[in-house]
Amino acid sequence: MERLGADQVCPNGHTFSLKDGVLSLLSEAFACELDPFLQTFSSYRQVVHERITDAKVYDGLPWSGLAIDKGAWQLRVLDLQLVREVLSGQRGIRVLDIGAWNGWLSARLTEEGHSALAVDYFDDPFDGLGAVQHYDRKFPAIQCDLERLDLLEGPFDLIVVQRCVAFFEDLTASMSQWRSLLTPGGRILLTGLSIHHQDRWIADTFKRRRERYHALTGGTYIFKNVKGYLDGTDEQLLRTLGVALHPYPSLRIKNLLNRFRPSKPVFLYGIAQ
Repeated sequence: MERLGADQVCPNGHTFSLKDGVLSLLSEAFACELDPFLQTFSSYRQVVHERITDAKVYDGLPWSGLAIDKGAWQLRVLDLQLVREVLSGQRGIRVLDIGAWNGWLSARLTEEGHSALAVDYFDDPFDGLGAVQHYDRKFPAIQCDLERLDLLEGPFDLIVVQRCVAFFEDLTASMSQWRSLLTPGGRILLTGLSIHHQDRWIADTFKRRRERYHALTGGTYIFKNVKGYLDGTDEQLLRTLGVALHPYPSLRIKNLLNRFRPSKPVFLYGIAQ
């Protein structure tokens, strides 16, 4: 997979920029909408001490993240286990990493002999795709609208949608895009599907998060027209779209207990072809 240089010009005459190792495929209109959100989001993550600013930490992710935020990074350890199981010890697999965040999964898969492409909205050098510069193993990263992945050239053997299914405005259209990018027999892995079956609890939680975010940054918590969480309706939609849902093996007991806790979700992942 060849990386584009700075100010590479495509056959249609469009010019793209390369910053901190990240190629931007944002339209001017979308960038104008996204940039104010990215600025407030970076500020918020800095205030709540969730940005990883020590470059030495990156090559050890996800395990090195446990000392920073055990809860968040333990879940990524589980996600890596799932990805490895899906890959079944194969090497040289072409992977599209959607919602790649700081690129930790793409870096790990590259180290393990695969060809990974990381895509996300966030280009922050310590909390987004700009972190690619901190890894020893290099891989391509593209900042783009995750609902315009038809701009990418496939095919991919595996598409991993990292803990971000709740942030797509049109999941039906996105599933169609992902499938169009798959090789015959390829698979889509949806990680981090936290399904809430008591809407009132999670709606109240997200209201408080939005209020706190606005108080700290003056910005909007989510820049797209989405709930930001998954409920029973979304679970049914995923099943209708042909996604097989499974509980995380090591979270089975927690899932069982959470069915009796209205404020807690069940933790699932999905597989589709």
